[in-house]
Amino acid sequence: MKFTKRLILLVLILFISVLYGCTETTSENTNIEAQKRFVGGSSGVVTSVSTDKSNNLVGVGESFSYMVDVKNTGEYDLQANDYIVKLLIPQDPGVFEGGTYGELTLNNENVASGTGLNPDGSTIPNGEFEIKTIPLKWASVTKPVDYDLSYRYCYKYETRADSILCKKSDLQGRISDDEKNTGCSYPEFGSSISQTTHNSNGPVQFSNLVQTIQNADSMRFTFDLSIIGGGNVGLADQGRDELTRCEWRPNDVTSDKVTVTIKSEAGLVECDNLKQSTHSTEGNLDVLVGIVEFNDESSTSKKISCKYKPENIGNAHDNLELKATYDYAKTETLSEQIKFLK
Repeated sequence: MKFTKRLILLVLILFISVLYGCTETTSENTNIEAQKRFVGGSSGVVTSVSTDKSNNLVGVGESFSYMVDVKNTGEYDLQANDYIVKLLIPQDPGVFEGGTYGELTLNNENVASGTGLNPDGSTIPNGEFEIKTIPLKWASVTKPVDYDLSYRYCYKYETRADSILCKKSDLQGRISDDEKNTGCSYPEFGSSISQTTHNSNGPVQFSNLVQTIQNADSMRFTFDLSIIGGGNVGLADQGRDELTRCEWRPNDVTSDKVTVTIKSEAGLVECDNLKQSTHSTEGNLDVLVGIVEFNDESSTSKKISCKYKPENIGNAHDNLELKATYDYAKTETLSEQIKFLK
C-alpha cells in the first residue's frame, strides 16, 4: 500500500513538472518583429514665419523683417540648399519702397542634422536654424492695409522603414511545430498576416504591410505609401532651379511621384505598380528601385503590391528595408495678418 501511494505521488510530481515545463516554454514564445531603430513621427522639417514687429503692426516708413525659423524634427540630414522657402510678398508696387515684392526665395546654407537614435537608445538632437530676410519698408498710402502673408517651402527628404517577412517551409501546408516556436507570424494558405512596420520621422510614411501566400512557391506582400500633413511631393534631385523647385506645374513629369527602394533578404522581389524599376544586389540583399506615382496632387495614399519566391527556407524570417526619397512642398499662411498703419 505504501509503495502504491509513493508511486502515485511520484507520477503526480512528474506530471506537474512536465506541465510546468511546457507552460514555461510557451510563455517565452512572443511574436518577433523588426528591430525599432527610428524615433518615428511624421513632422519632418517644421517651418514657422514671423515678423520683428509686435502684433505685426507696421507704421508708414518703418522697416521690418520676416524671420523664418526651421527645425529638422525628422531623421534625415538636410544638406546645403536642400531646403528652400519662398515668401509670397504682396505684389503691390505702391506698398513697398525699392520694388521689393513678389517672391523672395531663401535656402539653408549648412547641414541641418535630423533626429536619430544612438546605439544605446538615446536621442541625437535635431538641427535648427533661422533665416532672416532683407528688411522691407512700408511706403506712404492713403489708408491702412491688412495683408495675409503666404509662404511656400520645400525640401528634399527621405523616410526609411523596417519590417520582416515570415516564411514557411511548405507554403501551402500547415505551420509546423518548429515554425510555431520561432515566434514569427506566418500566414496560412488563403489568409493574410499583418507585419509591424517601423518608420523614421518624415512626411511620407509606409504602413499596413500585409503578407499572403500566392501559390505553392511564391508569396506576396502589400504596403501603403502615404503623404502626411497636406503637402505635395515630387521626384528629388531633378536639377530644378530655385524658382521652379517648389512649384510643380500641371503635367509636370516629376510631380506627384516618389522614388521607393526595397531591400530584402527574401529573394527577387517584383512589384506590380512600381514604375521604371531596376534590380541590383547589395551583399545578400536584393535591391529594387522604382517610382510610385500618385494619381494627382489630391491623392495622398498608394497601395504597392509585390511578389517573391522565398529563399533560405531555413531562416524563420527575412528582413525588409523600405526607403522613400522625395521633394516635399507645402504652402501656408501666417496665422495673423500684417497690419500696415497709416
